[in-house]
Amino acid sequence: MLYIGVRGHRGSGKNTVSFLIGEALEYYISHNKSFKGFSDRWEDLVKAVRSCGENDDPCELSESSRVYYESFATTPKVLVSMITGIDMKDINDDWCKDNTFINLHNFDIISQSPNGFVFIKTFDDYISIWNEDCWEDYPLVSAQEFFKTQLSHIADTCEGRVIQEDVYMSLREFIIYYGKYCSQFALGKNVWVKSLVANQEMTDKFYSNVRYKIFTDVKFPSEVSYIKDNGGIIICASRKDHNKGTSALSDALKDDHRIDYTLDMSGNLEDKQEMIEGIITQIINK
Repeated sequence: MLYIGVRGHRGSGKNTVSFLIGEALEYYISHNKSFKGFSDRWEDLVKAVRSCGENDDPCELSESSRVYYESFATTPKVLVSMITGIDMKDINDDWCKDNTFINLHNFDIISQSPNGFVFIKTFDDYISIWNEDCWEDYPLVSAQEFFKTQLSHIADTCEGRVIQEDVYMSLREFIIYYGKYCSQFALGKNVWVKSLVANQEMTDKFYSNVRYKIFTDVKFPSEVSYIKDNGGIIICASRKDHNKGTSALSDALKDDHRIDYTLDMSGNLEDKQEMIEGIITQIINK
């Protein structure tokens, strides 16, 4: 089985690259290592990507039996969902991650809607209020900032701090806080790699026909190392016309240059067919 990791900054098109690479691989293999007639299939793939909403994952549309889509982030996201009670659909939604806030004191959830309302979910009920400079009333902290506070307390007392005051963290920052700072600090930087390996035998048995495993969102050097140590390749997705900035997660790879192929996703998807075909041909015949 060949491992393929896809990395890139937020908004670079990692899920799209993963889907197109995976479905092109399936076509190439099933047509005796040929892309003859692939143009019609490529049109269908582009339509499938465009049928997705901004935050939908096109990989979920895959019908491939030889390609399996994997993510190191699945386990921490599931655990965050269990801890906070937030639905996985919202946890995987970029807009929700930036507009949902968690009160670390009691885990009340505040969500801002596109029409300007704010919904406050407590243990008892939902409260809806008009968003008029109300965010000024809610002290927000970043994952890194809050972890430093907690770490200082742990160093002095050898135990976690009781959070007695209202302090809020965006859902995106909370995922980073739990998945990166808390878990990696307690269990090591490669905790999510170890978690994936621990469950790998079960998934490999279930997907016995899989020949290619695509990791759709590689964020850390330990994840790159896992893929490369298993003879895999790394594809970097870039998109200059849709830069949403960097994050603490993507910054972790800024000095890691273990990249086998780079895919510029700027411009129209229709123009990427030849580039995808070239990468697939090299992967198969390597």
